[in-house]
Amino acid sequence: MEINSVVENTWKFNNKDLNNGFLKNDSKIQESVDSLLTNSTPVATVVQVSGSGTQTVVHHPRKSRSARERLLLGVVFILIMVSSISLVMLINASAKCNKNGGAQPDFYWRDFVPGDIPNDAMEGCLGRYIGQVHNPKGDLVATIYPNSNTAVTEEGGLQEYSNQARIFCTPTPEKFEWKKINVALPYEDQMTHAVKGGFQSNLNENLFIGKVIHEGRCKTGKIIPMPHALKGLWIWNTDGTSLRLDEFYILKYNATTY
Repeated sequence: MEINSVVENTWKFNNKDLNNGFLKNDSKIQESVDSLLTNSTPVATVVQVSGSGTQTVVHHPRKSRSARERLLLGVVFILIMVSSISLVMLINASAKCNKNGGAQPDFYWRDFVPGDIPNDAMEGCLGRYIGQVHNPKGDLVATIYPNSNTAVTEEGGLQEYSNQARIFCTPTPEKFEWKKINVALPYEDQMTHAVKGGFQSNLNENLFIGKVIHEGRCKTGKIIPMPHALKGLWIWNTDGTSLRLDEFYILKYNATTY
């Protein structure tokens, strides 16, 4: 099909000026190309095609620059708000500590298998390991004796377990340290960065990890934190009775190696 002529002027029409794709007689010439490109109404271009009469091609213009700018500003505003909220959440998470002020480090508990000490298990005392046993009152800190394959803790006296025990493990033992404290002294920041070792349900308290040399033996046991009335390190005597101590060593996550 041969095109005889193309109307050189570009015409603009509202929807009411169009009649099934053909122009009405009262159409107006669009005088400004710039306004044509930024106007939101459809634009009709008239082409004369041989044998088919005058036809109208309708073009939909691009959105105005101001609309695009408003959209971009809206997106930027949303991104700023999301970033601000995320930053606040990150700061809160970093500052979040347990109620005794100790940020929880990277360690984990493995099931204790008699005769099998994991390579990443951490000693509480030389040849003895930090343990945890489960009983009806919760998860209690214990001493694991690998020679006898037992875990010993204090709860109303000496308690000994050959199963239901776990062993403290960490890939970074150098980040932990033992600090001497005395809970009889009138300040509570001694618990800062203390490592959580369990939970005692009847006291509704987190337990922490402590150790002491007692009766010629190094013992690892549970710490009931300040300011609880039963605060201190709880261990056992050789006769099986309980003993509470004010002065002992507490396991902490070394803040200098964060």
